[in-house]
Amino acid sequence: MADCYDKLKDNKKVKEVLMQAVQLGHPRAEIYCRLGDWHLGNDEVDEAIGWFELAIGLEKPDQLWGYCEDAYWTWYPHARLCICYPQKEEYQKAYEHNEKARQTGPHNEKMLEYKTWLEQQLNGQAEGDTDDA
Repeated sequence: MADCYDKLKDNKKVKEVLMQAVQLGHPRAEIYCRLGDWHLGNDEVDEAIGWFELAIGLEKPDQLWGYCEDAYWTWYPHARLCICYPQKEEYQKAYEHNEKARQTGPHNEKMLEYKTWLEQQLNGQAEGDTDDA
């Protein structure tokens, strides 16, 4: 249902339907990640982080009824967190999640580029931390 409202560009209804799914069903990484994406798309980074972290904390059940997207249970929330954390200047956390996404996800050139960028940010922070005085 959230996909339908998304196609209709009814952003408020998308969130409403996703929240209903959380309240009515068993915890599912697909729903948590969709909520994380919703908040990220609305510049609500702290809320997005919370939903992606919840998704990571879930253990995938042996049997799931209905739609199941493995990415949401493995690499996807990590990949999204490595987009969230730099917005809070938390580059180490972003780097760690990027590495987890690279380990469990598909080969992705963007993740390699992001790794390089995050290493530059971390090296810049380390250089800025030194005091010659």
